[in-house]
Amino acid sequence: MFAGLGPVTIRRMFGGKGIYHQGLIIAIDMRGDILLKADETTASEFEAAGARR
Repeated sequence: MFAGLGPVTIRRMFGGKGIYHQGLIIAIDMRGDILLKADETTASEFEAAGARR
């Protein structure tokens, strides 16, 4: 899923796993769901692609 970004690291956190790219958290794997980090700019793009908040 994140292969296009290059190397990512994974750390356990909050009962799930934090997914990091270049030292910044970009997503959390929580109970089989991938929760992507969004901001005011990207939230609407994720929703347009079918993601839910």
